[in-house]
Amino acid sequence: MNPYVYLASHTTLRGTIFTIVVIGLLIACPFSIGGDKSWVAPKSISGATTVNASGIFELVDKYDDLVVIDSRKTADFNQGHIEDSINLPDTKTSPESLAGILQSTDTAVVFYCNGIHCKRSSSAIKIAVSAGYTNIFWYRLGWDEWLSEGLPFSHNE
Repeated sequence: MNPYVYLASHTTLRGTIFTIVVIGLLIACPFSIGGDKSWVAPKSISGATTVNASGIFELVDKYDDLVVIDSRKTADFNQGHIEDSINLPDTKTSPESLAGILQSTDTAVVFYCNGIHCKRSSSAIKIAVSAGYTNIFWYRLGWDEWLSEGLPFSHNE
C-alpha cells in the first residue's frame, strides 16, 4: 500500500473518531460548557434582602452611599455592567476586599451576577454576612433581567 494513502486514510479515521468523541461528550455533559443551568438560585439568602431591578432604583434614591458590586468575572463585567457598579468577582471577595470598598459594615450594598443560574453573587453575600455586613441587598435576577428590561449599562470594551 502507498504510504501516503495509508497515512491519509488513518488521519481521516482519527479525525472522524475524534469528532464522534467530542460530540458524544457534548451530548453527555451539556452543562459543562456555559455553566450549570440546572442550578437555580434560592429565593432568599439569610442576611440579605432580595430586590429586583426597580428595587435597585429605589435603593439609589434611599441611600446616598449605595455600593453596587458585580460579582461576575472581570471579562463579563468588561462586556457590560450596571452603571457605577464595582467589579469584585466572588473568587476575590473577602473581608479585606470588602473593607476596601465599603465604608463600614452598615453601608448599603447590592450584589449581583448573571441571574438565577449564577452562584457568584450568592457566594459573595455569604462572605459579606460572615464578615459582619448588615445592610446587604441581593439582586437575584441580575444581569439577565437588567438586559431584558433594557436598563442603562456601561461597558469597558
